[in-house]
Amino acid sequence: MKKQLKEIRTNPISPVKPGKDIRITQQIKYDLTPLEREKQRGLFKVLNKWVKSRKKNGVIMLKEMGSSPHISLQVNSAANKKNVLSFPEPDLSRIYYRSANYNFEYAINEKNKLLPIGTEEYFSQYDRFVSYIRFLSVGCILTISSLEAFMNSCIPFNFEETIDGESVSKQKAEYLDFNTKITKLMPLLFQKDFVQEFPTKYEALSNCNSLRDDFIHPKTEMNENKTLYEKFLKRAFDANIKAISEAGYDFVNFHIDNYFELITEED
Repeated sequence: MKKQLKEIRTNPISPVKPGKDIRITQQIKYDLTPLEREKQRGLFKVLNKWVKSRKKNGVIMLKEMGSSPHISLQVNSAANKKNVLSFPEPDLSRIYYRSANYNFEYAINEKNKLLPIGTEEYFSQYDRFVSYIRFLSVGCILTISSLEAFMNSCIPFNFEETIDGESVSKQKAEYLDFNTKITKLMPLLFQKDFVQEFPTKYEALSNCNSLRDDFIHPKTEMNENKTLYEKFLKRAFDANIKAISEAGYDFVNFHIDNYFELITEED
């Protein structure tokens, strides 16, 4: 299947600059790589336990990926408590966007296969349409989830502004509806307005959000032919998938340059 949409790197959350992004009173570096694997695991368990016991004191663990350090997760699985999972914290926005495009690619493919099928082959039409909706629905849900995760991560912890005459903290801002975040919150945070500069792209994202809402909370329709979802499914079938995907990519990189980093053919 030839890819039509962008594929981005699922890099960890943005790298930190010790001394600038985080205040440092003491820094200790450990290099366990020269040790045998079992000794690495044993020493890391001791180190991990020590870090966890001192989190309230502001102790954090950084791990390098590429040339930059990232804040590291320490996760114990209930299925295997002996093995500590520890790696740079993944970025949900990037994961969701890449997964959305993965599903959108399949939705485009299913639609292209469906369109030439004649009415007499309604079993085949049905199967292709069901597959199309499967992939489209996941793509729309994950696209909006990606942008929500991105926008929420941009809100400072000390955020306190007035939106529509109401005082809004970070906690309240994270629960604003999708369109309010795009039209009012993000211009406050970045001093530039995506909606004013790219109204057509905003319309694509707003339409995607509307589809996402209907996929999650479908409402039955009073249609003359007694169908329950005909108007919604037609709207879903007419969705401009490529425009939605491109708008999501451009929205994020409009606010933070190259936040969504493309995978190139050379990779």
